[in-house]
Amino acid sequence: MRFIPIFKKDVAHLWPQILVFVAALVAFACSDPTYISPRDVASFINFLFIALPLSCWLLVASLIQQEKPIGDEQYWLTRPFSLVDLLGAKALFLMLFVIAPVFICQAIVLSVVPQSPGLNVGALLAKGAFLLAWYVLPTAAVAAVTKNLGHALLGSLLVLMALGLFMEVPSRSGWNGLAWIREMLAAIVAFCGSVTVIYLQYTRRRTVLSRGCLAGAAVLLAAALALPPLQAAFVMQSWLSKERVDPQAVRITLASWDDAYKKPIYEGGPRVDLQIPVELQNVPANQDIEGDWIFLESPWRFRWSGKAGLTHFFGRRSLDLEIQTSEFLRLKDQPIRVRGLVDLTLVASSTSQCRGGDLAEDIPEVYCLWNPQVFSPFPTSPWFGPLQKYDFRAASHPVAHIQRSFDLGPLRLAGYVEMK
Repeated sequence: MRFIPIFKKDVAHLWPQILVFVAALVAFACSDPTYISPRDVASFINFLFIALPLSCWLLVASLIQQEKPIGDEQYWLTRPFSLVDLLGAKALFLMLFVIAPVFICQAIVLSVVPQSPGLNVGALLAKGAFLLAWYVLPTAAVAAVTKNLGHALLGSLLVLMALGLFMEVPSRSGWNGLAWIREMLAAIVAFCGSVTVIYLQYTRRRTVLSRGCLAGAAVLLAAALALPPLQAAFVMQSWLSKERVDPQAVRITLASWDDAYKKPIYEGGPRVDLQIPVELQNVPANQDIEGDWIFLESPWRFRWSGKAGLTHFFGRRSLDLEIQTSEFLRLKDQPIRVRGLVDLTLVASSTSQCRGGDLAEDIPEVYCLWNPQVFSPFPTSPWFGPLQKYDFRAASHPVAHIQRSFDLGPLRLAGYVEMK
């Protein structure tokens, strides 16, 4: 129990930072527009969206730099404290004053707010784990390889700027319903990289090596976020199927134009957007289908494309593609075929995870612990608030996951675009 003196010393030194973080957390929970009307607190909420993560960062970074692992003159190196004692005291502090307050605050919100889907301990534990992997440990790793809070802040900003170059990639990568797998992989990379940096710095105190490992971990994290969809991801998703559906039963065929479709208008530019109407046949009764991701083969591209999507609009579906203008002009009057492989999720309406409500605008919404459109078995968002808002039509749950090939054609691209 020799870590207790270190723990008590940290609490005595950092109680102002603890109070600031807890106060920001409570204010955020009480003021979030998910729970109450945003009319009177909009500017305050915007402030809290910055103050809350910043206060958490300050608390974690200050904790680590109480015993700086840089240099050879720290008191704990000459006292009867082992590395286990030091890291045990830090871990206890983080659990009691960061993870636990967030968990308790989220649990109270889910228990007392009328719009919430109810207390879900498993989901809150998952959010705590992702908060630890995505935010707490990376902050600790940066603080461990810097000399003071100013350097730690600069290092954190550099890491965020590097990752920011890749933040738009996931939204265009085509993962869609499989996004939780990519996020879980990225969280594992962030967790392992942070733990490695902290271990090396405290055991070896070789700052250059530790900083190199931190940079390498940031690169691996960016690579994980930028990965295209993987076949293994669908295999993992298929384990969640509640029913077994023959993938050959569902067919994807070309559909004819009708009043529900509007052809995209080409007004010049480097690319042309295409919407090819399709029909999904033999879909089980009382179920709908969401497209997770698509592998595509066509005369102008081969294999995966983040710009291909199977959209659903007022009961009609279309395969949305993007083609360079030069390729479109070359192929627009030729009969071509578009082949590919699509992963589909069969969904049924549900309110088990979400509960509808009316906000000030009287628009039906659902309040969920995680996005029902992602079909994740657990929330992967590390954010401090427990609830998210979505359109009421998103209240569905996955029934089965199937993979289906398609072969559309022959078709003429000029028939799907209005040229001006």
